[in-house]
Amino acid sequence: MRFTPERDMLERAIDAAEISPELAVGATLDALLGPLVYCALTGASITRALTSSLVEDLLKPRAREPSDIAVK
Repeated sequence: MRFTPERDMLERAIDAAEISPELAVGATLDALLGPLVYCALTGASITRALTSSLVEDLLKPRAREPSDIAVK
């Protein structure tokens, strides 16, 4: 399996409620690493703003609005 250490790290973070459990681990890794690989391949700078944005948008858990919670 690819990205095994990274996959394990994300799965532990999900288990510890540090990041959203709704994230698909493989898709999250692709979304995190894709922009970084692109920058590396094109010679663009990998800025703190880029990495901060990736973390804020992908990894930080979001508070659910009451309307998002299904009533059973």
